[in-house]
Amino acid sequence: MVQEEGAPMQVDSDEGIELYNALVVEVLSSQELMVPGTKLMRAEKQLLIYHYAAKVHEFREQILSLWRGESEVPQEGLAEPFLSCVRKLKTSWQDQGKWTATVKAKKVFGHSGIIKFCQ
Repeated sequence: MVQEEGAPMQVDSDEGIELYNALVVEVLSSQELMVPGTKLMRAEKQLLIYHYAAKVHEFREQILSLWRGESEVPQEGLAEPFLSCVRKLKTSWQDQGKWTATVKAKKVFGHSGIIKFCQ
């Protein structure tokens, strides 16, 4: 996808992207990398912010397994703060009536706005 210089990044708007964004914000907030009471990230913590966001992508299979109810026990590697944030977000979305039982990996972790480690 080629974009004009200075043009804002175009990201498809759907519930998968919204779910990904909500999870990243939840993880960053749990690590005090967000300005309290806002959705603004702390500029001085930029490297840590990208690290945690990339870890969300790295743990995508374990996250999806928990979200789909395939496993209530955390799989290898998925530890705090990710585990509690994944559970908290699912509960929050269920309470709001926004949760869908058929969470698709490609919708949540396959869009152009995803942050991941370089291979």
